[in-house]
Amino acid sequence: MPGRVLAAVFQFLGMIFLISLNYQAIAQANSDQEVSGRVRVGTVVFSTKDTIINGVDTNIVRKNIVLYEKDTMMTLFDLVIVGQDSLLISRDTMITKIDTIVTAVDTVRSYNEIVFTEIREFSERKNIFSRLLKNILVFDKKENIPIPQAPTQSSDQVFDPYKDKTIRNIKIVAYNAFGYSVRDPGKKPVSFIEKAGNAVHIKTHRYLIRNRLLFSEGDKVSTVEIAETERLLRQTNFIYDANIVIKEIENSPDSVDIVVYTQDVWSINGGASGDPARNSYDFDIRDVNFIGLGHQFENKLRLSESVPKGYNFLSSYNISNIYKTFIGANFLYGYEYGLKRYGFGLNRDFISPAIKWAGGYNMYWYEYSPSVQINDSVSIISYAKYFQQDIWLGYSLSSLFKWQSERNRWIASGRLVRTRYQDKPSFAQAENYFYNSDFYLFSIGHIYRRFYKDSYIFRLGRTEDITEGNMIAFTSGIEYTPRGPRQYVGLSAAYSKYNSRYGYLFTNLQVGTFIYNKTWQEGVITFKSLYFTPIINLSRWKWRQYLSVRFTNGLNQKEGALVNINKDNGIRGINSPALSGRHKLVLNYETNIFPPFNILGFRMGLVFFTDLGWVSTRPVLITKSSFFPAYGVGFRIKNEHLVFNTIQVLLGYYPKAHLLGMQNWQLFERSGFFYKFNDFQYSRPSVIPFD
Repeated sequence: MPGRVLAAVFQFLGMIFLISLNYQAIAQANSDQEVSGRVRVGTVVFSTKDTIINGVDTNIVRKNIVLYEKDTMMTLFDLVIVGQDSLLISRDTMITKIDTIVTAVDTVRSYNEIVFTEIREFSERKNIFSRLLKNILVFDKKENIPIPQAPTQSSDQVFDPYKDKTIRNIKIVAYNAFGYSVRDPGKKPVSFIEKAGNAVHIKTHRYLIRNRLLFSEGDKVSTVEIAETERLLRQTNFIYDANIVIKEIENSPDSVDIVVYTQDVWSINGGASGDPARNSYDFDIRDVNFIGLGHQFENKLRLSESVPKGYNFLSSYNISNIYKTFIGANFLYGYEYGLKRYGFGLNRDFISPAIKWAGGYNMYWYEYSPSVQINDSVSIISYAKYFQQDIWLGYSLSSLFKWQSERNRWIASGRLVRTRYQDKPSFAQAENYFYNSDFYLFSIGHIYRRFYKDSYIFRLGRTEDITEGNMIAFTSGIEYTPRGPRQYVGLSAAYSKYNSRYGYLFTNLQVGTFIYNKTWQEGVITFKSLYFTPIINLSRWKWRQYLSVRFTNGLNQKEGALVNINKDNGIRGINSPALSGRHKLVLNYETNIFPPFNILGFRMGLVFFTDLGWVSTRPVLITKSSFFPAYGVGFRIKNEHLVFNTIQVLLGYYPKAHLLGMQNWQLFERSGFFYKFNDFQYSRPSVIPFD
């Protein structure tokens, strides 16, 4: 660094010296009508190595800066006039007048870009090392970088020009998992890895995609139905992205053709791990698109001496859409930590405004073995067995007022949850947790929602749907128990707004309680809020920030019922029974930075976070003793074309961890994103959870 400073000083002095020597020649050149007629500010383009000078207002773009001189002639030195038509200047032989502005612009090449370019150019050479690098490290081409722009239109508004036109034909184009793009139909897989991955992948059958369409040939174009179809396709576990294109028909202005582009994810994942010191081994395999049918099949197995019977096992099979009815089926069998559960469910949710009727029937059996943990502080020490029926039905009404859009819906639904015990535990207070009951719930609410498309929110480059809207719902019910009936009342309200300049804000307030003998029981007050900024482009890098607030307060809860701030409940990377209480407040801040390259299709995000949590059993929550902070840094990596969980490695610093008998520094791994969208999904009535 000192050497560069001295070199710059000597260079500047040399420039002044050369200017003084050439001042007369330059002045003469500037006053010459024949030369100046051809060399004018705003029209002359100078070019030297590593320098581009744009003649419009004389923009001089160098490696790291832009020298901008508006409407002024630059003072030059080492000037050579060749004939009457050109000027040549040598590199670094140029200064500007006093009114010159020096500014940075997006076209400036940073040292990082130079390194990236050199590596990319090396990977394109024709040798074995270059070809190997090309298959492993992939840099986004600058003209093809998917830089997310702040959306200014909702997902349905882009289809407004075609509204109410007749759909003549629908074409389904289903792409394989690697190398294709639903937004660039001409893109093809090029690397051996992409082609090999596609060769062994069973592509989704096109009729499955057609079954998920909310429109048919002969229908009028509904912008909401088309936008909802795109979103529903992206929501499935086996579709990476979806794009619907409407094409006008020549000589038929009232009709259109629709092309539905989809791209699969690699649907199979699995793994095995072991800890010989503890004699514990885990195995799992999952397929979210079983033989291309869109069915999900999952199996998990743990062999360990630390669990009852020496093993845990869980198997499930899910069908998401039975013959275009949007009815999903689920079959489950599992034995984990002494709890055996098995059963099935059939459900149809209000996944779209186009769904008018929803409902479901679920039947599950449970068997508790001795020493099963019920929650953070309650466990049972004897055998228990019961079954539970869950039946619900709902109806969605269109908007009641003409000024409301078709996205406004009034929803009414009812639910019955019946619980019957064959065997009960015999420990004290067991009757507070294990009893026969019939619980009737009724709910009515209003919901409005629309969606915007963006990326780099909770995923690494994959298209995501941002929910904007509002919802309010009132729930009432009555539970019949051996001790007599008790009422339940609950109120939930949510609001979200997306602004292209300021970002996204979501807030949710919920209040609910049982009422027995005119007293509140198991009452809950919760408040949640999430804010994140628009994407910020730093040259070819991307940057986004998040801020979350969560508050929970329990009112006359059962003995042993507590909330905690462990892991995803508040402070990531930490887990201790001491971080529990009757009420809590959590503030989470996070910064994500996304580099412009991928490794074998795996994109990376750099993570910096701050978690601040308060939890207490005392009436006063905000105290020094109830405060627990955490600070950390790490990275996450994932190939969004695969169904493998996101790999996240984080290093956290916990200043008060030693008070819990733990190390202040913790290195940990977690899967999944810390924050989640609330998509205003309204289905069966339910009790507000105490969590």
